[in-house]
Amino acid sequence: MSIILEELKRYFQDTPQEKILSDWAELEKYDQVGPTIQEFKKVTRYFFDYDNYILSKNWKNCNILVNPKFNLRVSF
Repeated sequence: MSIILEELKRYFQDTPQEKILSDWAELEKYDQVGPTIQEFKKVTRYFFDYDNYILSKNWKNCNILVNPKFNLRVSF
């Protein structure tokens, strides 16, 4: 990580302001890539809730007190 930081510091020290601004303008097209953070949180929350629901439902089926047919023994 320190190598990247050192290279970045050197870039800003050694590069003229005009070149930095033109490089920044070229990268502006990448500002519109991907979902917004709000969209990402919404989708992530949906899948997190869904996974927890499925896990909790399956876990209840694995409880021998709730489901007497559940067997912990493994047969080979």
